[in-house]
Amino acid sequence: MHFVLTPGERHDTVGFGALVKGGKVKRQERGRPKHRSQYLVGDKAYSSDKIRQQLRRSGTTPIIPKRSNQKRRGRFNRGLYP
Repeated sequence: MHFVLTPGERHDTVGFGALVKGGKVKRQERGRPKHRSQYLVGDKAYSSDKIRQQLRRSGTTPIIPKRSNQKRRGRFNRGLYP
């Protein structure tokens, strides 16, 4: 698990780059840690097409609910969302 703290008055997406770069997943076998995670769980503040595209390109599945004012409605795995 990896998290980034940002100032309270800033938007959540300011820390997104550091959040994605910082998380390393320990391998079950021997070797260097992986640099990507299988899932990224975020709240509606991270629900932008740009963030979702960046995650999918890196092989990470976004678990982020859509905002009510977004046009596209995609699949959302409620079972993985806390």
